[in-house]
Order: sequence, then structure tokens, then C-alpha cells
Amino acid sequence: MRKRIFAVLTVLTMALSMIGCQSESQADTPVATNAPAEDVTKEPEAEATEAPVVEPTATPEPTATPEPTATPEPTATPEPTKAPEPTATPEPTKAPKPTATPKPTATPKPTKAPVQKETDASLFSYYLTDEGAWITDGLKGEIGKELIIPKKIDGHPVVGIETWDFVGNKTLERVVIPEGVKYLNPIIGGTFAGCSNLKEIVLPSTMREMGPSIFRDCSSLKSIVIPEGVTEMRSEMFRGCSSLTSVTLPGSIGVIGTGMFQDCTGLEYVKLSDGVEEIFHEAFWGCTSLKTIEVPASVSFIHEDEYRGKKYTPFDDCRKDLCFITPAGSYAEQWVLDHGFQVENK
Repeated sequence: MRKRIFAVLTVLTMALSMIGCQSESQADTPVATNAPAEDVTKEPEAEATEAPVVEPTATPEPTATPEPTATPEPTATPEPTKAPEPTATPEPTKAPKPTATPKPTATPKPTKAPVQKETDASLFSYYLTDEGAWITDGLKGEIGKELIIPKKIDGHPVVGIETWDFVGNKTLERVVIPEGVKYLNPIIGGTFAGCSNLKEIVLPSTMREMGPSIFRDCSSLKSIVIPEGVTEMRSEMFRGCSSLTSVTLPGSIGVIGTGMFQDCTGLEYVKLSDGVEEIFHEAFWGCTSLKTIEVPASVSFIHEDEYRGKKYTPFDDCRKDLCFITPAGSYAEQWVLDHGFQVENK
């Protein structure tokens, strides 16, 4: 706006200056007298040309200073969020009352072995000796799968069994011979021969003598414990017991009789305890599975048979890799080396 006013004033000043110059030129011209006028042809005065008024170039209006943008109103400071009220501290849970220490359970008293019901004594025939009763032939009824020899018959202690009443019994599975019995058919033998389903037999610690072939062909019998104190076991005692896998014989027997384990095809391990002195011929014939036999230093003779010029040992038809475990320097070791079997010293 100021620039526009300044421009107008400038134009007015220039116009006034030009008018003043014209006035001064008219005052200097002389006044005409009455003298004859010269016929002077007046040239027309040149009209003073007005100097063109040059309008000053309009000073461009200054660009309006942009109004300062309004400072944005500060956003309202958000009210501080109220701190959440602290949750109430939970009351500490009460420690559970210690449970009462349970009273130690009373150690159970060892259960007594169930009393085994003896086979009815009235079924047996017997005869008496100075030592007591001997069961003999003349069974008076059936005995079923289990035979438990009675300790007494008619008040007489049973000391011996001498009968063939059980030979070939296919029903019998278990036999228990009670304490006090000393003799099991020591002369005739064969008491339980052919009992093909007999799986278990329990012998008493009082047993002393057992005759030949007592358990011959008991093909289901898998194990048996011969008690220490037995002094005599006759020939072929276990012949044909094909399920028997291992056996330990006490030193008290002294002698392994002829054919005692013949054809026990499942037998794998035999231990002869210290005190055994002799092994008779055919004792282990046909024991095709026998892998190991322990022979003590007490063995002093292993019998051999000779028939038609051929010698037979107690171990014919056994495995060629049969191993004898025996003390170094013993009779048995030398015998084993002489007959080509394997030996391991203990």
C-alpha cells in the first residue's frame, strides 16, 4: 500500500514541475506595441508536447507475509492414568497340617507253608519193622494228580516205601515224600518208573538209599534236588528223563551208577560234589545236549567197558565239545586229555 501512495506522489510532483516551466516561458515574452505589426507570418507554435507520464512500474506488492500458522494448541496432557489399586495381597495359604506319620505297618509274619493234606493213609498197605512202617503193594484206591505220603500209618512212622503200585501212572504230577522216610525201594527200585506226567518230586533230608530205575522214563520231570546225606543211588535212576536240564549230586553218594542219566537228551549241566569217587560206564550215554560237567578232585576212577574189542566210556554219544571243569593235576583232568574232550581248570 505504501508503494502505491509513493508512486502517485511521484507522478503529481512531475506534473507540477512541467506546469511551472510553462509559466516562466510566457513571462519572458515582450508586450506588443502599436507599431505596425510586421507581417510576420507566425509559425504556429509548436504545442508543447507533454512529456509522457511514465507511470512507474508498479512495485510488485510484497507478497503478504503468510500469517504465521496458528501454533497448534497443545494437546491436553492426558490425565495420568490412575495407578491400578494394588490388588489385595492374598492371604498366605495356610500350610497344610502335616499328615500324621503313618505308623509303621507291622512286619507281616512269615506265612506258614500251607499244610499239605496227606493222602489218606487208609489207602496204603504196609508192614512193620523195628524202625517203623514200610508201604508195600496193595493200594486200595485212586490217588489223583498229587501223592503226599503220610508220615504215619495207624500210628506207626513211615520209614520206607517198597511198592510198584505207582509204576506207569499217567495221572500223577507231584509227589511229596515226608521227613522221616529213609528208603525208597532200595532193592527192587522202579517206584515211579513210567510216570510220564510227573513234573515234581520232593525228597526229605532224611533220605538215605534209593534203588535202581526209581524215576526211569519220567519224561516230564525237569529238575530234582538230591539231598546231602543220600548214600546210595542205584543204576539207571534217571534214565530217559528227557526234560531234565540240570542236576547237582551230593558227594555223599560216592558213586555215579551205571546208566544213571542215560538218554537224558535235555540234560545240559551236571555238578558232581566233592566226595564222589567213581563214575561207572554208560552213566551219561546219549546225553546229546550235555555241555558242562564239573568233576571234583575226589574222583579217582572213571570206568570203561570193552565189548568185542571196543572200549566204551561213560560219555559216549555226548557232544564232542563237552567241557570238563576239574582241578589241574587231578585224575579227571588227565583222563579228559587222554580221551580228547575239552578241559577247564578251576
